[in-house]
Order: sequence, then structure tokens, then C-alpha cells
Amino acid sequence: MPYVLALNGYALGTFLIFLGAFAAIWSNKIIGKLACHHEVYSLSQLARLAGGKYLEESLSVMVVLYIFGACVAYQIIITQLFKYVCSKFGMSEDLTCDSCYKLSIYQAVPTAFLILLPLSLKKDMSAFRYVSLASIGALLYTG
Repeated sequence: MPYVLALNGYALGTFLIFLGAFAAIWSNKIIGKLACHHEVYSLSQLARLAGGKYLEESLSVMVVLYIFGACVAYQIIITQLFKYVCSKFGMSEDLTCDSCYKLSIYQAVPTAFLILLPLSLKKDMSAFRYVSLASIGALLYTG
């Protein structure tokens, strides 16, 4: 959100954020009403009902691509934050510069194996209870 505000200014950025929120709420309500009307319990069942097996398979591919993209994006954001914090604590410039990859590898590989891999192996939503602690910490840091 700060990036949207920096690019567009406060007035247009705030408008775009509210427009995105309105579109998300409206589309979720439409999906929810259709799911209740047709008594289906998942988005893939709704996609099969709307467009057949091809649409259901397309939805699965899009979800997998989204998950992969989200993991890569979060890994980049976490690495950038980690480099910023390390530079503020006085770590040497040759490790924390933007073109240096040593610190990125030292941080990204353990994060992927210790945090992202175990969370991706869980089959139910209960795995995300641990992520909420990190979210609260990020909100406190931002505040």
C-alpha cells in the first residue's frame, strides 16, 4: 500500500485502495451467493458448474501459479527487509548492498526450508496459526 500511495499520491492512491477493497468484497459476495444458490462447497466445484472440466483445471493451474508467485514475492520482501535491518545494525556494506547475494542466500535458503516448506506440507488451515504470530510482529514493527 505504501508503494501505491508513493506512485499515485495520497488522494488517488487512497481511492485505488478503496476501489480494490470494494471490488474484492463485491466479487466475494457474488461467488458466495452463487455457491449457496447451487449448493456447492468449493470454488473448484463452482468453476466446474460454470465452465466445465476445462475451467476447473484452469482454476487449479492459476491457483498453483499464484501460490508460487506469492511465495517468491514474500521471499523477496523478507530478504529486502532482512538486508535493511542488517545494514541498520552496522553490518558491512559488502554483504548488505543490493547487488550482493551472499546475505540473501544466507537468509533466503534457511527461511525457505525452516518456514515455507513446513507450512506448505500441511494439508489443513491449522498450519497458519504460526504465521499469525509473524503477522502480529510485522504489524507491531510497522506501527
